[in-house]
Amino acid sequence: MYKSLRSLICYILERFFRTIKIEGTNREEVGPLLVVSNHPNMMIDSLLVVYSYQRELSFLAKSTLFQNPISNFILRKINLLPVYRKSDGLDTNLNAKTFSEASKILREGQAVLIFPEGRSI
Repeated sequence: MYKSLRSLICYILERFFRTIKIEGTNREEVGPLLVVSNHPNMMIDSLLVVYSYQRELSFLAKSTLFQNPISNFILRKINLLPVYRKSDGLDTNLNAKTFSEASKILREGQAVLIFPEGRSI
């Protein structure tokens, strides 16, 4: 599901940003990779990171996106992991499972994307 969604994202971005050169699509990193990115808006920065990396990325995303059973299913299928934020009034101890899963992904030589500022405007 991730590869299909990535193809759609690339198609849309290439049409939307016709006059802008987006670099990084030939990256072929191997081994564990932690991608750390700014998150100034809710969507476009995530899409640009997906566009920039050929390999699959697992994302850490705010847990409130996972509340609906349908979105929960879809988000997990495209490699998103919930982060429980104090600002959402949630128990941050629940993050132990998320960070354990992210560590496992890295140990398996895969890639994880985080947005450390952890908020959308």
